[in-house]
Amino acid sequence: MVQTKEQTPLHLPVLLTEINALLVQSDAKTIFDGTVGLGGHAKEILKTNKNLELYIACDADQQHLNISQEKLFDLSDNLNSKVPLIVVSGTCMNVGKTSVACEIISHANKNGFRIAGTKLAGVACLRDSEKMKDYGAFDAVSFLDAGMTSTIGQNDRSLKVTKGALNFLAEKIQIL
Repeated sequence: MVQTKEQTPLHLPVLLTEINALLVQSDAKTIFDGTVGLGGHAKEILKTNKNLELYIACDADQQHLNISQEKLFDLSDNLNSKVPLIVVSGTCMNVGKTSVACEIISHANKNGFRIAGTKLAGVACLRDSEKMKDYGAFDAVSFLDAGMTSTIGQNDRSLKVTKGALNFLAEKIQIL
């Protein structure tokens, strides 16, 4: 680890390309990272391994990775967006919610609509938001992008994440 002038740790991942290439070839569904450190490998692995279902990470150094420090949007008490919503909801994993959302995104995109997607419940996995982008969403975020690894038992906070995600994506629609 290298220290910058501000004494902020700068992490330089070692053998990142080689390790990630092996993981992509393995089509791994679950990865355990016992030395996540500052997340250099984790970020790349999560970005490029779309079939990954579970990434378990830990580190003995408590000052290293705190996912909430890397959030894209803030939680919100208010829904400021007036952008129309299409909601796909369900209570079980792997029943097709993401597939339905992706088909809606694809059809809307083919008919000239700009559409964004978001995953707002469950356990963190980039696969769903990346799949939405593959089907034509100009952007997609999840509760992971708000610094949460899971929404389980987080009802009050989950509602604020939902409002924050919708506000964030609505602002991007307005700008485009």
